[in-house]
Amino acid sequence: FPSHDTNEVGGDTQYKLNVEKLTDDLRYLDNLYKSSLATLKKTYLYAPFDGAITSIPFEIGDYVLTTTPIKMSNLESLEFQADLDQEDYKYIKIGQDVSIVLDAYPDETFIGKVYEVPFYVDEESSTKTFRIKISLENKNNVIVKGMTGDANIIIEKLDSVVNLPFDAVYNENEKNYVWVVDSNNKLKKE
Repeated sequence: FPSHDTNEVGGDTQYKLNVEKLTDDLRYLDNLYKSSLATLKKTYLYAPFDGAITSIPFEIGDYVLTTTPIKMSNLESLEFQADLDQEDYKYIKIGQDVSIVLDAYPDETFIGKVYEVPFYVDEESSTKTFRIKISLENKNNVIVKGMTGDANIIIEKLDSVVNLPFDAVYNENEKNYVWVVDSNNKLKKE
């Protein structure tokens, strides 16, 4: 340090002490600033996925614990739950296609896939059914949380087959029959 710069502050030693003090003060204030930023970051909530908040169980101004849940939903990729009777359990596998008709959209069919099949009966169900989970895409965001409907799980696909309503088939002596009109315009069992 040149002597003409330091004479006004009490000499070289005093100048060095002042520089060290100001450097320490600057470090302290920088750390205080970084600490304040870290504290500010803690006031924001970061979700593990993109979505919309669907439930906030408190009001502005309430004191909230870190254990208070805020529910989020990814509204583009939904889950549809369906109750499955025990006699149908053996036909269900993960990855099967599902055709879903929602009560809100009775003329539309939504496609999903079975992604979870439980290993136990739903104990809360009075009919002791299995609750399976179906992934459901919501590309146009027309489906909202809580909608109900019917799920038709596709067990097998066949091409070029005659399609009959379920009520057209009847059982007699443990064989299935339908009534058809023959070439003579008469009804016969087939």
